[in-house]
Amino acid sequence: MRSVVTALALGAVMSGTALAQEASPVIAVVDLQTVTEQSLMGKNLAARIQKLQDEIEAERNKKQTELEQKDQELQTLQQELENQRSVLSVEAAEKKAAEIRQKTRDRQAFFEDGQRELRLMEQRAQQQAAQAQQEYQTALQPHLESVAQAKGVDILIDAQVTHFVTPAFDISQEVIVAADEAARSAGGGSTGGSSQP
Repeated sequence: MRSVVTALALGAVMSGTALAQEASPVIAVVDLQTVTEQSLMGKNLAARIQKLQDEIEAERNKKQTELEQKDQELQTLQQELENQRSVLSVEAAEKKAAEIRQKTRDRQAFFEDGQRELRLMEQRAQQQAAQAQQEYQTALQPHLESVAQAKGVDILIDAQVTHFVTPAFDISQEVIVAADEAARSAGGGSTGGSSQP
């Protein structure tokens, strides 16, 4: 009797092991950061975002240069007033002081308008960058799925949430190859949307 129970228990364990082996999911890892940094689509995304940042920086530098010019004009006018105060009539001195006050108000208005314009540019750039990232993710998704499917992967995990991965489980390079092939055939690294910001 004991041998029958042992045989049944052993049979149950073996069949359970066989079922567990059949039901074990195939797991792979993809390093999305590496895919983004190395794929044509990811490089295109980075270039689009860099272009937006460069446009903002160029506008900021332009406004800063104009502001410095206005500051220099004000300083020159103030210096002229100080140097000429003793020879100017009261009316001429008041006229020059009024001009300085007006230019000071103009400078402040220019500064505030410039700050407002830069904030609007930054907001638009953030929206455009978010849209570009969404387009990139949408364009990348089919390549993640096709590589995972070709390798029989049931569960795909982002490498950012893992502590250790055996390189055999990392499909990042295959995803890069698939995405690059699609980008080349589509015309050079498109993220699935317009490359215009």
